[in-house]
Amino acid sequence: MKTKNKQPLFGILSVCLCLMLLSSCTVYKASDTKLMYVNGAGVIQKPVVVDLMVGDKKVTGNSVSTSGKSLDFAKDEAVSTALKSVGADVLVEPTFSFESKNGKTNVTVVGWPGNYINFRSIKADDVPLLEVGIKQDANIYKPADVKQKKSSTAGIIAIIVLTGLLIGLSTSQ
Repeated sequence: MKTKNKQPLFGILSVCLCLMLLSSCTVYKASDTKLMYVNGAGVIQKPVVVDLMVGDKKVTGNSVSTSGKSLDFAKDEAVSTALKSVGADVLVEPTFSFESKNGKTNVTVVGWPGNYINFRSIKADDVPLLEVGIKQDANIYKPADVKQKKSSTAGIIAIIVLTGLLIGLSTSQ
C-alpha cells in the first residue's frame, strides 16, 4: 500500500496562507486631539479669552487615502501634517483638493497657520468682541465626498493561487 507524501502540499498551503495573511495587514499612523466640553447642569465656568495670531504665509499638508482609510481620516491627517510642519495650533480657512489615481486618493490641504496667544480671563472690554463673533455665521460649502474603488489585489491573487493548487492536486491523483 502506497502512502503519498503530503509534506510538500502542506508546505505550499502554509506558504500561501502566510502570504495571504501578511498581504492583508494595514498600518495606520494617527495623531489625536483631546477635547473637553464644559457644559451641563451644575457646571460653572469662567470664560477664557485668547488672541489668534495668523501667519502671513500659507502652509500645505498631504495625505494619501487608500481603500482601508476613510477620506475624513486622510483630511485630518493632511491638516495634522500641515500644522506640525510649522508648529501651529489651528489651520485657518483650510482648502482641500483631491486627486484619485490607481485606487488611491491624494488629499492636499492649504491654509493659514494660526497660533493661540495671550490667554486671559474675560474682561468687560472683551464682551462686545464676543457678541460680534456670535452674530457672524460662516456659510460652509462642502463638496460631495470622492468615491473610491475598493480593490483587493492580494486577495484575488491568493484565490487564483489556491485554485491552481487545488486543480493541480486533483489532476495528480
